[in-house]
Parts: sequence; structure tokens; C-alpha cells
Amino acid sequence: RQLRARLQMIWDEYDIDGNGILDKKELFSLMRDYFKRAVPVYAGVIEKRRMQRLIAKDRKYSNLRASTRLARIRKVVRKACMRRMKAYFAALCKKKNMQKLFEEMDNDGNECLDKEEFIVSFAEVISKRCGDDSMKLIQRMVFEETEPLVVRIYYKDALRK
Repeated sequence: RQLRARLQMIWDEYDIDGNGILDKKELFSLMRDYFKRAVPVYAGVIEKRRMQRLIAKDRKYSNLRASTRLARIRKVVRKACMRRMKAYFAALCKKKNMQKLFEEMDNDGNECLDKEEFIVSFAEVISKRCGDDSMKLIQRMVFEETEPLVVRIYYKDALRK
């Protein structure tokens, strides 16, 4: 119910001409705005998972919670998460991909979405494109990108002591 209400609010905001349908231009604008707003949210989830995994991974990191090392590591991870999410959502916003998203949502093939079509298909398309599988892939890329930096930060500080 809450999702449906939220989607109706989104619909009202983006049905600019008030004709009861979203054409491609209106939907593309909605999707670009959605993806732009989603970047920090999804990046935050991946950052949290990465940091939890890092701290739980090895005892050598267990003393990180209160250290300046943790702050530097978190900064590296946050930047990587934001960079990866921006790139992922930018790719989704390319015209070719937006067209595919539109086609997935346009169940009756009439080149526009009525309100019910939008409400039913938007959540499905988003969960398909931004669901767990996609996030796990991005999380893996963040891990691979940040692991050498994390190790360098950890050992650089450890060697100073």
C-alpha cells in the first residue's frame, strides 16, 4: 500500500501535462531523476555491507572501530561506492537502456504508460535492474577496487607503530 501510494505521488509529479499517461519524455525524466536520487542510497547500502564484511573478515581489522584508520578506510570505500553507483545508473540512463526500460514497462505496446501500467511495472523493473543481483555485482567490484587500498592503509599505519 505504501509503495502504491508513493508511486501515485511520483506519477502525479511526472504526468506534467496531466493527460493521464506518461510518454517517453516524461518517463525518461522520471527515471533519470530516480536514478540520480538513488545513487547515495544504494552506495550507502553497499558501503555498509563492505565495512561490515571488512570488520568481520579478519581479526586484524577488529580494532578498527575507533581508529582514524577506519575513517580513512571508510572514505576510500565510500568514494568507490559512489563512483560505481554513478557509473551504473549513468549507464541505465543512456537512451538505448531507457528505451529498453520503457519497453519493459509498456505492457500494451502503445508507446505510453497509463497510471496502472506504471504502478504495476515500475517496481518490477526497478527491482530487476537494481535488485540484489545487480547490487552484489557492484559490491564485488567495490571490494576488488578497495581491497588493495584498505590493505595499504592498514599496514601503513601498523608499520608506523
